[in-house]
Amino acid sequence: MDSDWVYRAEYSLSDRSFCKKCGNGIGKDVVRLAIMQQSRFHDGKDCLWHHVHCFFQKKHNVNVNEIWHFHNLRWKDQERIRQKAEGKIKGKKAADSSEESGETEEDDEEEQAKTKSKRGKRQGGSRKKKATKQTKTEAGMNEEMVALKEQNERIWAARDELAQLPAKAQKELLEANEQHVPVANKIMDRCVDMLLFGPTEKCDQCTRNGHLVISADGYHCIGSVNEWAKCDVKTQHPRRRVLLIPEKLLDKYSFL
Repeated sequence: MDSDWVYRAEYSLSDRSFCKKCGNGIGKDVVRLAIMQQSRFHDGKDCLWHHVHCFFQKKHNVNVNEIWHFHNLRWKDQERIRQKAEGKIKGKKAADSSEESGETEEDDEEEQAKTKSKRGKRQGGSRKKKATKQTKTEAGMNEEMVALKEQNERIWAARDELAQLPAKAQKELLEANEQHVPVANKIMDRCVDMLLFGPTEKCDQCTRNGHLVISADGYHCIGSVNEWAKCDVKTQHPRRRVLLIPEKLLDKYSFL
């Protein structure tokens, strides 16, 4: 359940949030980390957002598996957080090191702005240099990590392309494949999963709106087994079928 998570990671949806440590603003599309705290006003948890470097000045020895949506970040950002979470910079040294290196929230945002500006562009240069760089990057990574890195890059390549698709067209894509259409901020996730792996079949354990949808810990059914009980089916490997792309979308968006 979402309430079980200790921390949370995401790319900020706007530039209106403020860091709970330094008090400065957090820019749009920048990685931000939250400490999940029980709310005083409702039955759930609130997100206390921080810049990445501010977060690790407050929290040490963090297990990245305790960070909700950590694996949804770009690989480069995951690696940056992993390095900080390993505890190479601890205690007071974290603040001192941050000041000495000039690492600030502006650096966080500038770093990610550079990454954002390169999205969708073809990489130039020799293939030999690229292969050498890739070999160095993957040196010391086990097979599972290499596979996760490759899948992450595929997912983000698909997200960057789908960003060209208006929300209305994304909904049409889900509806054409008989998929559940979620609230606005989850539509992209559903479309990416469907494009890469195929639409999920409906749940065979319930009869009421039994859609299997992607979540942080696999795929779960959002249907009901009867009038009183929700379906509790959860799986890592849902049955899938062939993707259907409406002809009008194919004509307009060649990347599909």
